[in-house]
Amino acid sequence: MNEPFPEPRVLIGAHGWQHPGWNGTFYPDDLPEDWRLGYYGNEFPLVGVPAGAWSGSGPQDWLEDSGGHLRFLCELPVPGMDAARAVGELEVLGPRCLGVILTAPVPEAVVPELRRRWPLAWAGAGEPPPALREAGAGRCWDGSGAPPPGGRLNVIRVAAAAPSPRELRGLLEAALAWPGTDHTVLLFTAADPSVEAMHAAATLLELM
Repeated sequence: MNEPFPEPRVLIGAHGWQHPGWNGTFYPDDLPEDWRLGYYGNEFPLVGVPAGAWSGSGPQDWLEDSGGHLRFLCELPVPGMDAARAVGELEVLGPRCLGVILTAPVPEAVVPELRRRWPLAWAGAGEPPPALREAGAGRCWDGSGAPPPGGRLNVIRVAAAAPSPRELRGLLEAALAWPGTDHTVLLFTAADPSVEAMHAAATLLELM
């Protein structure tokens, strides 16, 4: 049985687990598609779930496919799905849902339910809407300039496919210094993130 990952203040993961460039490199050629999430979860403690990942699957499927310890950082809103329904479906993840990234505003009536269940991070354009500011939503940051004001959950998006160790160290230092947060996620968002860079970030984090 796999032991659960310890939960540090900074968690490292990729935005999605279905990356074409990982086929035959990170994922063995003969690995069935529905085993990929579990394989990924043996290497990393967290995965970012794009809103598009709901197409043909859902939270119950992710739980069944991922083993016992992988944490999920889920994007909302989901195209074509009522926000209240999406929130209800995410409940099945329980404590394995680390938080929710909001890429666009959701109805204000849904915000209290989101806030009650999970930490929130704003990834939309401009400043977060007033309801999300009142809910203590953290921010998504690309690493340029100074980090914005944080919340319980903050996300650093690493857009480069293969950032250098120096770049990774700078981002990790910013993550550890971000005040007023429970968790910061270093989320690799390239089309085909470098698994080697993700492992390097985890090693650097252990040394810091």
